[in-house]
Amino acid sequence: MIHAKAKQFVLEYLKNNLKNIGLATGEKPLLDTATQLTDEVIRKEITSPLIDGNILVSEIYLDETEGNDLLFKSMGLINGEFADVIGEGELFISGQMNEQKDNTQSLTISIELELVEI
Repeated sequence: MIHAKAKQFVLEYLKNNLKNIGLATGEKPLLDTATQLTDEVIRKEITSPLIDGNILVSEIYLDETEGNDLLFKSMGLINGEFADVIGEGELFISGQMNEQKDNTQSLTISIELELVEI
């Protein structure tokens, strides 16, 4: 059993150390040993991460001037030194997406990381 204080500790640690989300036009990496997204085109600092029960919620916002005419196919949480620079840091988790954006849209990307006991 994972006790409540341990869950809170892990979630707070992740909240304080996972600082960036990357978006890529390439497919999600197939191997869990991948350290970068394929064809990453945008990396932004997470805005106001929060913990909701056993879930860490991390978001970035793209305004109408960012990421236009791109089809985003994958995203990931990036940690490590220089994690704000594309090609640096290390991919912590990744996921698939399929989102086309143009200059008439803003876009919020939200990644939820749930701590569950198995």
